[in-house]
Amino acid sequence: MRKPWSVLPMALVCCLWSCTTRQVVDDYQGSTAQRLTTYSIDAVMDKLPDDPLSLLADKQIHLECAFPEAIPAIDYARRRLEMELIQRYDCAFVASPEDADLLLRFFFNSIGTDVDYAGFRTPEFALPGMGGMAGIDLLTLDMFHGVSECYYYILDRERKVLAKSDRIKAVIRSDKVGLPIISFPVTHLK
Repeated sequence: MRKPWSVLPMALVCCLWSCTTRQVVDDYQGSTAQRLTTYSIDAVMDKLPDDPLSLLADKQIHLECAFPEAIPAIDYARRRLEMELIQRYDCAFVASPEDADLLLRFFFNSIGTDVDYAGFRTPEFALPGMGGMAGIDLLTLDMFHGVSECYYYILDRERKVLAKSDRIKAVIRSDKVGLPIISFPVTHLK
């Protein structure tokens, strides 16, 4: 006959999960997701190095931005990039490559948000009237990040590459610790 206390560790393991997950968020719903995305784009623009971008000073530039799929944030990123370069280098942007002194091809690898969870949480269960599954945080770290990453090429009129950048990445965080009754922020968006 088994002793009741010998089943306790197994019951505890079944009731508590220790997990880490990552979820990529595809849309820009909600202010926090929008701010994380735009702040990460702004942070990438702040990291743009003067060398070799100083080649753009006082020149007519044709800008092309690329991303694997059409998303709303690309237009924002392009306009933000144009303003950054105008402010820094007093360059002008032209619609036609034939009218340009230089071509700037900007490639975005990432623009968006992701969510990470780590810690201890009860298994999800259905609550009547809630319309979905719920779990209780026992001790979790919930991480919501805005991520932007890019690189670029500068070309002359003959399409000869004058410069290529390294990858430039920025991560903006909004993290919180979750407990059964309360959660509190670890990092704040400003």
